[in-house]
Amino acid sequence: MPAGRRPAPATTTRNVRAKKAPAPKARAVKAVRVMRQAAPKKRAKKTVNPSASLRHHDAMLRKDAALPVPGVQGSFVSVPTIARAELTTGTNSFFVVIQWTSMSCRGVQISANRVMTGSFMNNGTLASNPPTSLRAMAMSIRLRNTSVFTAQEGVVRVLSIPEQLAWEFDTDPSAVSQTFYDSLVSTMENHPQVQSYTAHDFTSTKRFVTAPASQVGFKSYASWVAHTGYPDHNNALKQGAAIAPMNVTILQFSNTSQGNTYDLCTHSLDAARFPVNTLYSALAKEPPASQEQAFNQGVQNVQRHAGMALDSVVGTG
Repeated sequence: MPAGRRPAPATTTRNVRAKKAPAPKARAVKAVRVMRQAAPKKRAKKTVNPSASLRHHDAMLRKDAALPVPGVQGSFVSVPTIARAELTTGTNSFFVVIQWTSMSCRGVQISANRVMTGSFMNNGTLASNPPTSLRAMAMSIRLRNTSVFTAQEGVVRVLSIPEQLAWEFDTDPSAVSQTFYDSLVSTMENHPQVQSYTAHDFTSTKRFVTAPASQVGFKSYASWVAHTGYPDHNNALKQGAAIAPMNVTILQFSNTSQGNTYDLCTHSLDAARFPVNTLYSALAKEPPASQEQAFNQGVQNVQRHAGMALDSVVGTG
């Protein structure tokens, strides 16, 4: 051993650290997370707001433009017309029937003795500029009780249906037959779609929108009928019922001890065709394109809520 170097210490079991084997790693057990499947949400039924549906249809009248009707050919002129009448209740109830016709009168007042009021709801726009043919586009009815609030009494029943009336007239052409009058009374007493309103409901103007009654009738043109007397008037009512373009609306006013006055107004929009050599003929335009499905859905929505009253905007008639 070289000088100056210490000898290495002897190796013993005491100074040798036993190397421990590393502990086995614990396996990470992944917890299985049970996900609860949420119950499917029930879809809320899509309800049609009757007010919105009717107002959308009624907006056509305000703009003097109806919804495009599929399948209609040929140009026409959109003619808006307004007709007014003043009604007074009394000791006997009476009816007012609003029906689209191809003449200037579209309202008939029928008293308790079955007599029809002559020249009722006559508008001068079409009478002074008669077309050759007409097609219904839109119609609304406005009603307001103008009596003093404390004097308002009675009930007004309203029925708007696509089924048309089978008009029958007496030997006197100014009156309907007894059978027809009895059928009106029975219909207003028993039909499930009759809506009843009090006189106070009409303190502010209420509007009733008339819906298209049939596809064929709503697309059809009818020859213009000049209103020269009851025979022409009655024939036009029968012709309009046969074509059935729009719902017929029946108003029944109950008897009252105090006379209540109502302001009745009809606002119509027609597709009119005029003679070639007239000024109106030059204003004719082709109808815009339309889809059948969208049109049908719009008609169904309005038809579903026919006879429901809408609050009118002050100053619109």
